[in-house]
Amino acid sequence: MQMRNCERCGKLFSTSNPRFCPDCVTDDQKDFMKVRDFLKENPKISIEVISEATGVDELKIRDYIRQGQLELADISGPVLECSRCGKPIMIGNYCVICQREIQTSFKSGKSSGQNQSKDNVDESFILRYRKK
Repeated sequence: MQMRNCERCGKLFSTSNPRFCPDCVTDDQKDFMKVRDFLKENPKISIEVISEATGVDELKIRDYIRQGQLELADISGPVLECSRCGKPIMIGNYCVICQREIQTSFKSGKSSGQNQSKDNVDESFILRYRKK
């Protein structure tokens, strides 16, 4: 078995999950259940209110939405932004226009100049939400 360090807590572990140790996976599942149960009782609430009421970080809640674990119909207000251009999106990381441009860039074999700017935007997106 392959040994890894958990991306969240840094603990060394061996498992089939490529990113997180079993303890962090369990904690993440508990957080998701808190959010899901809260939304069942309180639909149409903003992420900020959900985070405050459940104690689950806003970034985690946004990740649940990006991964398709939560539906936007239950959440009010702006939720996700395209990681590349900042436009509002419903799910995933990129808007339709940016997805198309990235695909065209890959197909044409252009240099990574456009990809570098995308990476810079991705980092600022992550930092912007971590500061809140």
